[in-house]
Amino acid sequence: MDISVLVCTWNNCRLLRRTLDSILANDTTAGFEIVVVNNNSTDETASILQSYEGHKNVVTVLEPRQGVSYAKNAGLQHCNGRLIVLTDDDVVVPPHWLEEYWKAFSQDESAQRFWGGPIESEFETHDFDRELLNYAPGSVKGLDLGTQQKSIDRKNLFLGANWALSKEACLAMGGFNNNLGQNPSLTYPRIGEESELIERLMRAGYEGIYLPTIKILHFVPETKLTLKHICDRRRALGHYKAIHSGAAYPGRKVFGIPTWLYKKYVFHVAAKYLARPFSRKEYIRHAARLSHIVGEMHGLASKGQS
Repeated sequence: MDISVLVCTWNNCRLLRRTLDSILANDTTAGFEIVVVNNNSTDETASILQSYEGHKNVVTVLEPRQGVSYAKNAGLQHCNGRLIVLTDDDVVVPPHWLEEYWKAFSQDESAQRFWGGPIESEFETHDFDRELLNYAPGSVKGLDLGTQQKSIDRKNLFLGANWALSKEACLAMGGFNNNLGQNPSLTYPRIGEESELIERLMRAGYEGIYLPTIKILHFVPETKLTLKHICDRRRALGHYKAIHSGAAYPGRKVFGIPTWLYKKYVFHVAAKYLARPFSRKEYIRHAARLSHIVGEMHGLASKGQS
C-alpha cells in the first residue's frame, strides 16, 4: 500500500460522509486506503461507516478509549501505507490532494521530511465578531503560509487537518502523546498532539515542507466562532506551553508559578473588567490573554505537583 489516510471521528456524522467521499474522489497514481477511527461516537457515526463496509479503500476501526490521541494511535496500528496523510472528519479535499503528497514523498523516500499544506476555513455563519480571528487558533482561522513551497519553522507548524509523514518516521517517533489532544472525558481542555509530534520530528532533524497547492476546505461550526471557544482554546494553549513547549519561567515562584505571572493575571483581570463597557475590541484582547495566562498557571501548578 502506498498511502494511508488517517481520519479520526467523534460525533460528527453530519459531515463525515462528505469528507470521506471527497477523499475517495481523488485521482492519483498511488494506491490508497482511508483508515477511519470511530472514537466511541454516540451519534449515527457507526451507521455512516457501515455504509462503507466492503469498500476496498475504507478500513474502519473502533477505539473505545476517549481522546483523539488514543484514536490516532489506534488508527496508526491499522495503516499499511508507506506514507500517512492525516486529516479531520470535517474537511473537503481537492481531487489532486493525494497525488501531490505522493509526488512530494516519492521524490526521495529516504529524506527526513514531512509535509503539509494550507487550510481555508468554511464558516457555518458569517455573523460573528471578526475581531475574534485575531486570537483564534488555526483550527478556526485556517492556515496560509503563502504561494511558494518552503521549509517551515517552529512558529509556523502544520495543522492537524492537512499534513503527512512517512510511516517509518511516525513509528520512529513513537506516535502521538496520549496525554495531549482533545478529549471530551476531561474537564480541562487539552490540545497540541500534532504540534508536539511535529516538534519532536524537527528536533530529530526532520524538515517540514509546505506545499501550497494542496489547500483543503475545513468546516468551522458556529459554536467555535464565539469568545468562549476562543478563550477555551487559548487556555488549553497556555497549558500546553507551560508543560510541553520548553518555555522558560524564571524568577521567584509561589506554588510553582512565578510572581510576575500573578501580576500579569491581576492586570488582565482588571483590564478586562474595565474595558467591557467601553471597547469590545479591548475586552476580547484582555479576555484572550487572560485565558492564556490561566492555562499557563494551571500547567505550571500541576507540573510542580508532579
